[in-house]
Amino acid sequence: MRLGFTSRLLAIPLSALLLEFYSTHVQAQDPPPPEPAATPATPPAAPTTPATPAAAQPVAPAPQPAAATPPPAAPANPPPAVPADPPPAQETATVPVVSELEPEGTAPEPDETPDDGPSLNVGMGIRTGIGIDPDSASASITDGFMAPGSLGGNEALVRPYFSGQLNEYLGFTGNFEAYAKNTSTGVPIRILDAIVQLHLHDLFNVWVGQFLPPQDRSALDGPYYMNAWNYPIQVAGFPFEVAARDRGFALWGQVGGGKFKYQVGAFDLQSGVHFKNSRFSGRLVLNLLDPEPGYYNSSTYYGEKDVLAIAVSGMAQPAQIKVAGNAVDAALYGFQSDILFEKNLHASGVVTLEGSFWYFKEDAGYVLNPGGLAQGVGVDATYGSGSSFFVLASYLLPNELGIGKLQPGVRLQFRKPDAATDPTLAFDGTLGYIIDGHNNKLYLGYQRVDPLAPGSMSFNALYLGSQIQM
Repeated sequence: MRLGFTSRLLAIPLSALLLEFYSTHVQAQDPPPPEPAATPATPPAAPTTPATPAAAQPVAPAPQPAAATPPPAAPANPPPAVPADPPPAQETATVPVVSELEPEGTAPEPDETPDDGPSLNVGMGIRTGIGIDPDSASASITDGFMAPGSLGGNEALVRPYFSGQLNEYLGFTGNFEAYAKNTSTGVPIRILDAIVQLHLHDLFNVWVGQFLPPQDRSALDGPYYMNAWNYPIQVAGFPFEVAARDRGFALWGQVGGGKFKYQVGAFDLQSGVHFKNSRFSGRLVLNLLDPEPGYYNSSTYYGEKDVLAIAVSGMAQPAQIKVAGNAVDAALYGFQSDILFEKNLHASGVVTLEGSFWYFKEDAGYVLNPGGLAQGVGVDATYGSGSSFFVLASYLLPNELGIGKLQPGVRLQFRKPDAATDPTLAFDGTLGYIIDGHNNKLYLGYQRVDPLAPGSMSFNALYLGSQIQM
């Protein structure tokens, strides 16, 4: 019986055999037993489909499966083609499934860094625009740091970004800035950030180098992540060495992916400065809605998340700072608080409200520690002791206009020094065209600065700014 069946198979053309085998295999729905048996113990009593005989031993010359089922005598509907057999279920079950979805608007946690070797990320940011003083008809190319009488600070600004990971625990950041400035010749290039970053746990990270100390939200935004075009320079800011940055170290951590964050550090650690004379700063942030992960922040997420963030910051630099060999009994103490609320109303757009308050107590004669870069001094050389605040409101329209969305906004700044100096009031009205979030946006704006002293001249400016990051 077995020999006769084998000789008949050898006489059938291979294509017909595969057709018949497939038809019988599909109709029988009965996979071969795991081990071949010589003869079935008991044949089926009344088969509705062709009975499955014992699995035939493969014959060496025949390129066919080890077990075969004889074709029915007259197959009713043979398949028109020979599709490949589907893979067994146990083979597909072993294929791992990898989700490519990430929560929108969030970044991977530090411990998600792949451990397949060092990595390097490269990017670039460009900000430039034009400012016009309608009172004097003067104009200037500007990146938006508008100031009375100057129509801006940096004329054009380019920032190359570099960051990466050496392993799961050790990372780095090196950012630069090339800019043209009104008072300089040529194009200066300076180091913005030079950071070695140690990640041991979400609750414990150590950063060492030159970077933004823990301070107010606007400084931790930087110009690229504000919800306006002009930086709020009419209010007081913490002292710094270069572009709101300073040299030192910080410890920081977060809970719940950024629901709560703490940041503390010591800065102004220049050559020859005693540690006790450092500028110490700290910041606490509580997010009551969506979290804001990471060290830095933004003042708008353009509807990617709902935010209600409340923060307090402080900075202190004690007295007895050595300057040119002389002891100067001068100290600086600063307090700051800010709040950000942003709600995505979906079909009705995105509403954003922001407010920030500062108070500084500066002793007479306070100076930055020696050995600094002296490219920026923050509060000490300009405002002294006193209070200041700003409030901002913006509305991102829900419907696209061309390739972007319109976002009108207003901001009011106020500064009142403790001394006899009169206060200052500043107003900004902007119309943003948001193409790709903070990566690509345009701003058309108007700014008015009013020193409230009798006889003081107001400053007016119209500006158009463009920002690109990649």
